[in-house]
Amino acid sequence: MNIRRKLTVLFGVIAAIYLITILANIVFDRQRENFYFKHAKISKERSFNMVMELVGSPLELCVYDYTFWDEMVDFAEGKTPKDWPKFNLDTTFDTYSTNAVWAYDKDKNQLYAYNNIENASTKEISIPHKELIGKFLSGGNHLCHFFINTSEGLMEVRGGTIHPSKDEERATPVRGYFLVGRLWDDKYAELLTQYMEAKIDIIPGGEGTRKRDGSVFTRNIEGWEGGTIAVVVVHVENPTTTNLKNAHKAMLLADLVLMGAVLGLILFVVIGWINAPLASISEALKKEDPAMLGDLVKDKSEFGEIAQLIKRFFEQRQALFREIDMRSKAEEKLKEKLDEVKRFNEVLVGREARIIELKKEVNNLAGELGKPGPYSGS
Repeated sequence: MNIRRKLTVLFGVIAAIYLITILANIVFDRQRENFYFKHAKISKERSFNMVMELVGSPLELCVYDYTFWDEMVDFAEGKTPKDWPKFNLDTTFDTYSTNAVWAYDKDKNQLYAYNNIENASTKEISIPHKELIGKFLSGGNHLCHFFINTSEGLMEVRGGTIHPSKDEERATPVRGYFLVGRLWDDKYAELLTQYMEAKIDIIPGGEGTRKRDGSVFTRNIEGWEGGTIAVVVVHVENPTTTNLKNAHKAMLLADLVLMGAVLGLILFVVIGWINAPLASISEALKKEDPAMLGDLVKDKSEFGEIAQLIKRFFEQRQALFREIDMRSKAEEKLKEKLDEVKRFNEVLVGREARIIELKKEVNNLAGELGKPGPYSGS
């Protein structure tokens, strides 16, 4: 594996480590967020129970006050003026924050029914009072609390049996029945939202029973006949949790930006400072061309020094090649001269041998003539 590939692998490893670190931080933040939501949810559930008792207490107090009242007994027995309920029962709307009131005699006959609901289709909301009284206010039961769907929407109802003021034990016979109701509408949801400091939705039917994430919890509202008639959805998420989520998102974004910047810097360094010089050096060595080094020979880094060494190497090798070539040519010329001398020597040696032979022949001829040879030593 060459250096450039090793650098690429190193870059990938660094990116993987950085990515794993970011993913670990995401998991840690998610766990911390879930932990916070879990405790926030528990706190909101406790707060919700307390708020429900708080906002429900006016209805409970209203029933208590009006069912222990001699004038109420007189009204149930038909001993009060006709306008008595208007001036006495309608005051519950402002005093106890109720929206509807019902009164019945001991035989469950309706004596009065009225509501202060704006844009209501009728001022007398009809409820199955005989069934309700028979279920909740009979057999020794003197107080009741239930929910019912009315023509104006979901309503919380509290009621009780009517007795004289002195009969706190409700031991005397029942003189009548008194019920008050509060409408669970958008305004009521806003009131709960203010108390809870968390968004609250009141959903009719059983829609809220479907699976939800950890940022909400629900309370099913049971109808007087049984079964869920509405669901209260409390959103645990509030400005604090929202800020926490936004902070986590901002941190994640910052980590990603930082990761991109660091990896970009590393990539720039690897390509610009390492990979490119190595590529130039590699190409120059492969093609045996120092021109491929370009301006790298002017660089002050170690790669510049290597490039200069490579350039000097090629220059020295070229000089060596020229010197070898020159020596080769000189040797060729010397060889030619030697061959020429050799041939000339061979010619001289042959001529000298012929002269010696001729001298011998002359001496022989002189001997035949009885004369001494002219050449001595032949």
